[in-house]
Amino acid sequence: MELDYAAIGRRIRNARKEKGLSQEALGEMVGLSTSHVCHMEGGSTKPSLNSLVRVANALHVTMDRLLSDSLDAPYDSYKDDFLAMMQDCSVQEKEYLLQAMLQIKAALRCKL
Repeated sequence: MELDYAAIGRRIRNARKEKGLSQEALGEMVGLSTSHVCHMEGGSTKPSLNSLVRVANALHVTMDRLLSDSLDAPYDSYKDDFLAMMQDCSVQEKEYLLQAMLQIKAALRCKL
């Protein structure tokens, strides 16, 4: 199984843009050149594990978020959407959303 470096790059780009960072700013935060960040995001270079960890930490995301779907395993495409939606929610808002989702899920399953 090969890692999908293009997919990893897209996830890095998406996370960077969510944080409102330029490639240059991310590069400065993690000690990489702007061109290296550009090549990572484009999938034309294979970032080291050390670089990926520094990028994940700088973007405040998990390694799983950057690596998910990189292998030939199924991927829940809604995971990133749910995480992004909840990112700016308070703990109380997250709890309300969770309870609402659980009720909706139960209602949907009753109808099936």
